[in-house]
Amino acid sequence: MQDFRLTQNLSLRQEQTLSATQIQSLDILMAPVLELQTKVNHELETNPVLEQEEPSLMDSDEFPVNGDDIDESDNIDQREVNNDKSLFESGRIEAEDLSDDNLGAVDFNLDNNESMIARNQNFTYSSDEEKRDYFFSSLLNCETIEEDLASQLNFLSLNNKLNELCKLIIGSLDEQGFFKCALGDLAIIAGVGIEEMHKALDIVKGLEPPGIGAKDVKESLLLQLRRKGIKQDIYEKLIMDFFEEIASNQLIQIAKKISEPIEKVKQCISEIKKLNPYPYSQLSNVDESIFVVPELRIEKEDDNFVVVFEKQYQPRLKIADRYIEMLYSPDYSIEAKEYIKQKIQSANNIIKSIEQRRDTIRKIAEVIVDVQHGFLEKGSICLKPLTMKQVADKIGMHETTVSRAVANKFAKTPQGVIALKYFFSAGFQSSDGDMISSRGVMEKIRNIIDEENKNSPCSDDDIAKILNEEGIPVARRTVAKYREELGILPSRMRKEID
Repeated sequence: MQDFRLTQNLSLRQEQTLSATQIQSLDILMAPVLELQTKVNHELETNPVLEQEEPSLMDSDEFPVNGDDIDESDNIDQREVNNDKSLFESGRIEAEDLSDDNLGAVDFNLDNNESMIARNQNFTYSSDEEKRDYFFSSLLNCETIEEDLASQLNFLSLNNKLNELCKLIIGSLDEQGFFKCALGDLAIIAGVGIEEMHKALDIVKGLEPPGIGAKDVKESLLLQLRRKGIKQDIYEKLIMDFFEEIASNQLIQIAKKISEPIEKVKQCISEIKKLNPYPYSQLSNVDESIFVVPELRIEKEDDNFVVVFEKQYQPRLKIADRYIEMLYSPDYSIEAKEYIKQKIQSANNIIKSIEQRRDTIRKIAEVIVDVQHGFLEKGSICLKPLTMKQVADKIGMHETTVSRAVANKFAKTPQGVIALKYFFSAGFQSSDGDMISSRGVMEKIRNIIDEENKNSPCSDDDIAKILNEEGIPVARRTVAKYREELGILPSRMRKEID
């Protein structure tokens, strides 16, 4: 018989709990630049003491690769409040400066104070913010795939009922453009006969691009051939009975089985390979649109590269002077000053988080520029191995911090706009002692395959031997892994028959 008695155990353990401020700091560190702008705009709308700082002509966004510290003292606006109070750094008020002893004790109606604060929320937008507004207002309202297909129905002069049935089928297509639902189920939902649903499905199959509404890849290819006016039985036989053999390029075996000349089989298969097996791959949903905005530029100056932040995407915030003065004015109550103190502390936290984010990204970018000088000059083939732990050790931070900082961040380089994560990869040491990254090896594999004899393509063993002769110790299984990552077929499927 089982014993269901309750028992208690006492144990000690250590747990690390992040504060709200730490969570906010990590959130800002991980945010891509456009998402950061959204977060800043939200803070500006919800926190009345926070305002946008106008860019100074003395501000410099260039950071030398040797990591020299930047004097930001020019960005601090010191002013004396009420003549006998201590100096405050605008936008940098510390928590100990906001103690209850400094708040005064004169009564003031809190509601009136909040109303006054609300009236002061009309912030002046900087030219940088106007540029962002123009950027977002310039984005096109893209049609989704479903909307594009539905709009094609308007040119077919369908009655309302049939139009709605076609839209029902369009809404039932999967992410590849195939229709795999049961027509009978849709007929029950629509309250119509199965014949009407078949008619609607045939109409959808006639829309663009060809192959839409097919049940699978094979039917999609047949629909595309018929749209081209190709109705020979050999094509249907090849697709329906020898689909796997076509994928593995077994032309000679196929020709023997269907008793057709190899040249004719090759010509038919060549025509089939021109088709698109997945109808939706030619289209794009608006949800899949990704706007990549580089917040860094890596530029060459003389023989060195420098890291430059894009000013228009770097928020510059400060605490409004009038709220600092309100803390020491005898015209406000303790409750009102307590409210202002909390808002100032919140504003101070986000200002520090943004500055820490910028400083962390700058340090990481400097290490990348120092290590990847060859890549910036010549491209991927000169990319050196670099791990996040190596960068973390150089800048005195934890590896996870580096990982968070480079996530979804992009830089404009002489080699194009590149994600910061691209610069991190494992690698190999060549026979002459030089280091080459795994991405550099992948580029070499791609070049070898591009230059190979297509009638006798290189196997993974052949590629491994070529790389080893160049002094790069790579095993065959490593070549196979990198080739698959590049999306390149094995040699037997790359072979072309004259």
